[in-house]
Amino acid sequence: MGRDNAPVKPSVETSRSGPWLVCFLAGLHSVLFYVLGVILARLLGPEGFGDYSVAVSVATIGTPIATLGLAKFALRVMSAERVRRDWAHDRGFIQFSIALVAGMGVVLAVVSWFVFLAVEPLLGEHHNHRALVILLTFLPALALFKLMLEIATGNGSYVWSTLIYRAGVPTFAIALVGGVVLLDWPMHAGTAALCYGAAWAIALVLMIVVAVRVLPKGVWKARPAYSARSWLAYASGYMSNAVLLAVMSATGILVMEMVGESEAQVGLYAAVAQTANMIILVSTSTNRFYMPQVSRLIETGDEAGYRALLRRRKVLLLVICGGFLLVMIVLGHPILKLFGHGFEHGHLTLVLLSIGTCVNTYFALAPPSLLFLGRHRLSVGAMIIATVASIVISFPLVLALGPSGAALGHTIPIVALYLFQSRVVATIPFEEMCRCLQPEPVAE
Repeated sequence: MGRDNAPVKPSVETSRSGPWLVCFLAGLHSVLFYVLGVILARLLGPEGFGDYSVAVSVATIGTPIATLGLAKFALRVMSAERVRRDWAHDRGFIQFSIALVAGMGVVLAVVSWFVFLAVEPLLGEHHNHRALVILLTFLPALALFKLMLEIATGNGSYVWSTLIYRAGVPTFAIALVGGVVLLDWPMHAGTAALCYGAAWAIALVLMIVVAVRVLPKGVWKARPAYSARSWLAYASGYMSNAVLLAVMSATGILVMEMVGESEAQVGLYAAVAQTANMIILVSTSTNRFYMPQVSRLIETGDEAGYRALLRRRKVLLLVICGGFLLVMIVLGHPILKLFGHGFEHGHLTLVLLSIGTCVNTYFALAPPSLLFLGRHRLSVGAMIIATVASIVISFPLVLALGPSGAALGHTIPIVALYLFQSRVVATIPFEEMCRCLQPEPVAE
C-alpha cells in the first residue's frame, strides 16, 4: 500500500546544464548576500554590524537544532521514496517533520528569549544583544524553511526551491532594508535583524507553495505511515553534523565577541568571514544537487554512473575553488574596502579563511556521504574533535593575533576534518555502499 507506478517527472538534476545552473544560482546568492552585507556594514558601522553578525551566527546554530536533523535527512528520504514510490511513508514523514520542527522552533525561541533577557543586564553596555532576541523570534520560520526546501528539492523542484533560497531571501532582505531607509526609520542592529528574519518568513510562504505543488499525487492519496524512531535515529547524525559545523563556523565571531579588543574587530571579522564564505554557497548548492543523485545511483547499484558523477564534480569544483582563492589573494584588499573604511585591514584574515572555505567546498560531499552510508559515529566523532579543537585554539590565537588568530582557529581544524572524512569515504567499496544504503524500516 502507498505505492504506485506513476512516472516521476524528470528534473534538472539529470540535465547536463544542471551543474552550471547550480554555480550560477550559488554565485547569484553570493552576490546578493554580499550586497546586503555591504549595505548593512555601511549603515550600521563596525560595532552595529558586529552585533547583527553575532545574532545571525547564533540563529545559524539554532536552526539545525530546531530541525533535529530532519531537514537534511528529508533529502535522503524524499529521494529514496521517490525511487520506491512509497508514498505512504513520504506523507507520514512530511507530516511528522513539519509538526516536530515547528514545535521545536517555538520552544527554542521562547527559551532563548528568557535566557538572553535574563543575562543581558549582566553583560554591561558593551554587549547589546537585542538583535539576537529579535532574530530568534523568527527561528521557527528559519527551521521550517530549511525543511520545506529539502522536501521540495527531494521531489524534483530544484530550480524553484533554489531560486527562492538563493535569490529570494537576500532580495527580500535588501528590499526591506531599503524600505526602512526610505521611510527614514532608525537603522540599528535590531532593525537589521528584523528585516533579515522577515525575509526568511516571506520565503517560507513561497517555499510551502512550491513544495505542495511538486509533491506526487500519490502522496496526497496515501494513508500516512510513520517510522518516527527510525527517522529520528537517522536524522540525529545530520543534526549533530549540522550543529557542530555551524558552531565551527561561528566560533571566530563568538570568541571575538568574548575576548576581542573591541566590537569593531568583531564587525571586521564578520565582514571578512562573509566574504570568505561566499564559496561555501557553492558547496551547499552542489551538495543539494549531487546528493539525491548519489543516493539514487547507490540505490540502483550504478557504480559507473557514481564514479563519473564524482569525476565531473571534482573538475568543476577544482576550477571554482582555485579561481576563488586567487581572487581573494589578488583582489581581497579592494573587495573589503566595499564594506567601508577600516575593513580593508582584514586582508590577511581573508586569505587564511579562504583557504579553509575552499578546502571545505572541494571536499563538501564527504560529511553527508558518511551520514548517507550510516557512518554516524565516525562522522559526528570527527566533527566533535574538530569543533573542540577549534574552540580551544581560538581563544589563545585571538588574544595573540586578533582576527587573524580567529581565522587560523577555524581554518586549521576544518582543513584537517575534511581531508580525513574525504579519505574515509574514498576507502569504502561501492558494494559496501549499496549494502549500507538500505530502506528504512516500515511503519512501527
